[in-house]
Amino acid sequence: MSRNRQRRPGYRRCFSAIDRERFGVYWDQEPPAPERTRDVADLVAGTLKEAGCEQDLRHHRILEAWPALVGPDIARRARPGPVDNKTLTIYVTSSAWLHELSRYGQRQILTKLQHQFGPQTIRNVRLLLDPDLQR
Repeated sequence: MSRNRQRRPGYRRCFSAIDRERFGVYWDQEPPAPERTRDVADLVAGTLKEAGCEQDLRHHRILEAWPALVGPDIARRARPGPVDNKTLTIYVTSSAWLHELSRYGQRQILTKLQHQFGPQTIRNVRLLLDPDLQR
């Protein structure tokens, strides 16, 4: 057969049993099911956990969701800080807003965070004045 000649439709190259096994060519039967399939998100999460970056990923997710969770007014005056022992630190711009949120908004923020990220991720919220603004 010349190299330029096209193969007719339905043409199957003859493979030996070893080639069929090696290259996974099965015409008579379904290919074997993979032993275990994993989602890419699981692989990335596992890799980040092994590398010790799980905390950074969690903080990044909270930062992305923050304006939608608390609204634009609070998002301009408060920002999420680190999560330590399942307690999220929220940094507030002024003592007036710290007082306002501690009296009226802390429970609602915690409820929204737990609804978004799960109660096993964030169990408590701590409000502090923003250390970056106190210079």
